[in-house]
Amino acid sequence: MRAARLMLSGSAGVAAAALGAVGGLLAGLLVSADPLSAEGAKKARRERPAPTANAGNLVGHGGPVRTIVAEAGTGRLLTGSFDYTMMLWQLAEDGSARRVRRFDDHDSAVSAVAFHPDGRHALSASDDGMHHLWDLDSGGKVALFRGHTARILGLAIDPSGRWAATASWDRTVRLWDLEGRRASHVLEGHTGPVNSVAFSGDGKRVVSAGYDG
Repeated sequence: MRAARLMLSGSAGVAAAALGAVGGLLAGLLVSADPLSAEGAKKARRERPAPTANAGNLVGHGGPVRTIVAEAGTGRLLTGSFDYTMMLWQLAEDGSARRVRRFDDHDSAVSAVAFHPDGRHALSASDDGMHHLWDLDSGGKVALFRGHTARILGLAIDPSGRWAATASWDRTVRLWDLEGRRASHVLEGHTGPVNSVAFSGDGKRVVSAGYDG
C-alpha cells in the first residue's frame, strides 16, 4: 500500500496541472494515490510517520488527495484527503518540500480547504457536512461549524476574512460569520447539488455552481 504523493515539477513533459509560480517555487502539479477503504485510511493516518524534506515530493496522506490550494507569496500549501485530514506543507527555494502540520478531526473525507487572509488560520470542509476553522501555528481547532445536511464540496473566504461560504449537496449555499463563530444566511435556489462557491473581488456578492447547470 502506497501513501498519497504530490509531485512538484517544472518540467513541461510532466503530466501536471499548470498552476503558475507560487512565490517563484511551483510550476506544475501531479497528484496520485492508491484508493483506500475508510478503515484502511484511518489505519494509514495513524501509522504514517512524518516525512522528511525530499526534492519536491509531498508524501504523508494515507489516501487519495482530493483538494489543494496554494497561499500566494509564501510557498505554503494546504491539502485535503480521503484519509479525513488536512495537511499544511512548506515549499523551499531549493525545490524541497516538507510537511508542517496535520489537522485531524473530520469524520469523513476532506473535500475543500482554504487559507484565511490573515495567514494564521485556515478552513477545511468535509463530506461529513461540517467545516472547521484551524489555527495554523498551534494546530488547534478554533471553531466547528454545523448546518449542512449533506457533503460540502465548495468553500470560499471573502477578501476581508469576515465571511465564509460553503456549497453543499443539500442544494444550499451557506454563509458563516468567522468573527462571531456562527452561522449566517442560507442561500437557496439550486435544484441539485451545489459543487462550488466563490466571492466577488469586492466581497459583496457570492456566486455558486451546481448540478442544475
